[in-house]
Amino acid sequence: MIHINLLPVRDIIRRNKAKRQIILSVAAWLCFLIMLSSFGVYQANTIAGLQKTYSDLQAEKQKYTKILNQIKNIEEEKKILLTRIEVIKQLKQSSSLTVHILDEVAILTPPHRMWLTRLNQTGSDLKISGMALDN
Repeated sequence: MIHINLLPVRDIIRRNKAKRQIILSVAAWLCFLIMLSSFGVYQANTIAGLQKTYSDLQAEKQKYTKILNQIKNIEEEKKILLTRIEVIKQLKQSSSLTVHILDEVAILTPPHRMWLTRLNQTGSDLKISGMALDN
């Protein structure tokens, strides 16, 4: 006896293959979308962490900016004080020179024979004028 299979086996197999391909492609797209969204979440977390770090660094920078301004002010005051100290040293040097010159002039001037009427010092120049009984 001959059995005739009237079922469309080839069509069923083709449909099953098509269903499998559709299911696999949908599953592949879902996996791709899941990977893409997880990468997006990772990037968002990284961005949030970097923004927090940036804001922390900005706050720290503001704190150090105040300190740097104080340091600059102190350095300016130091420069001013150093120039003042240098001027005082120069004045002490020139005053000790003037005192020494006046002492030498007083020692070299004979008493009762010579009188000084004027003594001018301009920088390193010294002008003496006066009267004497003889040359």
